[in-house]
Amino acid sequence: MSTNENWGQCPACNAPVMIDPKSGKKEACGQCTSKKSSTAGWLGIWFILLVVLGGVTALYFSIRTLLFVEE
Repeated sequence: MSTNENWGQCPACNAPVMIDPKSGKKEACGQCTSKKSSTAGWLGIWFILLVVLGGVTALYFSIRTLLFVEE
């Protein structure tokens, strides 16, 4: 059985990965890479939550100002 020289194994979990033909390096697979960036995922979730809450707050005060205008 012949193996393809373009394929190798992930250095972390031994999953099959492509070998970069220019550098000859094996990169970590998508599963191992996603485990490393869990902090970035949480930061993204908090950022989205902050933007949504800011928008809701701005909308609330805008509607409140328009409805309760004192003359």
